Amino acid sequence: MEYARMDLRLDLEERHPGDTADAAWMGVPTIAIGGGSGAPLAQSVAWLNGVLGLGELSRVTPANAGVEAATLAGDHPRLARLRASLRQRLQGNAQALGIPAPRTGAEPAP
Repeated sequence: MEYARMDLRLDLEERHPGDTADAAWMGVPTIAIGGGSGAPLAQSVAWLNGVLGLGELSRVTPANAGVEAATLAGDHPRLARLRASLRQRLQGNAQALGIPAPRTGAEPAP
C-alpha cells in the first residue's frame, strides 16, 4: 500500500490487524467496523485500535463508516495529531501487544 498518499484507512473487510499495525507505523489511522459481526479478525482490529487509544475509530458500522471517515478526514487538526502520534503509540505498545514493529524497509534485515 502507498501509505504516503493516504490520510486514513477505511477497513470494512475485517482484515488482519497486521494491516492496521502497518498503517499505524506509517502514520495512517484505520477506521474499522468494531467487531459487531462477531468475526474474530474484526474484533482484533478493534482491539488493536483500542490499545492504541483509538477505540472510537472502531465503533463504526457499515452504514455509518463513510460518514465517520469523512468527518475525520475533514478534521485536519485532529487528523494531523493522530498521524503524528501513531508510530509512537505503536512502539509504546508493540512489546505488550506481542507483535513486532512493522519494518519500513529502511532497517537492515535481521
